[in-house]
Amino acid sequence: MPRITLGAALALVAASSLAQPYPSRPVNFILPVPPGGALDILARAIGQDFTKRTGGGTLVVVNRPGADFLIATDACSKSKPDGYTMCMILRDSLFITPLLQKVPYDPEHAFTPVTNMVYLQNVLVAHASVPAKNFRELVEYSKKNPDKLNYTAFGSSQLTIEWVKQQTGLQMQFIRYKGQADANKDFLGGRLQVYYPAIGNAGLAGDINGGRITGLIVPGNKRMPQIPNVPSFIEAGLPNFDPSYWYGAFAAAATPREIVDRLAGEIERIIAAPDVNEKLVGQGLKPYFAGPDRLSALMVSEVAKYANVIRTANISPPAN
Repeated sequence: MPRITLGAALALVAASSLAQPYPSRPVNFILPVPPGGALDILARAIGQDFTKRTGGGTLVVVNRPGADFLIATDACSKSKPDGYTMCMILRDSLFITPLLQKVPYDPEHAFTPVTNMVYLQNVLVAHASVPAKNFRELVEYSKKNPDKLNYTAFGSSQLTIEWVKQQTGLQMQFIRYKGQADANKDFLGGRLQVYYPAIGNAGLAGDINGGRITGLIVPGNKRMPQIPNVPSFIEAGLPNFDPSYWYGAFAAAATPREIVDRLAGEIERIIAAPDVNEKLVGQGLKPYFAGPDRLSALMVSEVAKYANVIRTANISPPAN
């Protein structure tokens, strides 16, 4: 009986693996958010369609929330580049958080872009106890009472508010929270006066429209359809700067391009579906498909944009 060397055996195994159609086993989709939210719903919709289109291939959603999204992002960076792990990554995790703290992954080289997926939009709000009914009144009140107001925001949203403070003279003290649940609780209880959450937070748009909390401004030059009475940065006299942040799909570095293109195509079809699109918009998400090359270019431009904001506003990013 002829002997087979270890090298030959490994070559046979590799050849057999490559000959199998993709996907030949379940694909893990790592999310940095807990189950139940809009992003989790999107991921599971992608999983359902992925199964239909691949003739039984399974996309398994793996929720890995915590540590300002670092747990999921780090898990993605350490996955095998074989197409059987895809990850949803917040923009901040790649080139904002690494400016603020040490991260356990290489943000520049550890990932392969697949596609952008959605933009997440924020709104600056004040608790009803704050005696200001619009942004101009908030600025004036803060200047007369520089020790009265505190605020919180997460990730690059904090840099945005520090930029707003530099532009307007707004006086507020930043309070750091470990997570949004604690921030939401303190804001609703009046212990946190000003907040910059995502518009998709449960009940937020209804509370603003109903006058239970005060909507102050939204980023960019357009109002949001969910809260049409809240003015934009431009209307409030700020420069036209839109810091809306995004979630994208990524794989580990060196994942084969043909697999990346396959995954990107499946995501594009899902995001374009009217029922999924409507559900995302209702959650304050703006669906957006970029593809691998455009996402790579977007990442470069985002790095330059935030570097410029930090430089011109003379912001020193806070340490954790």
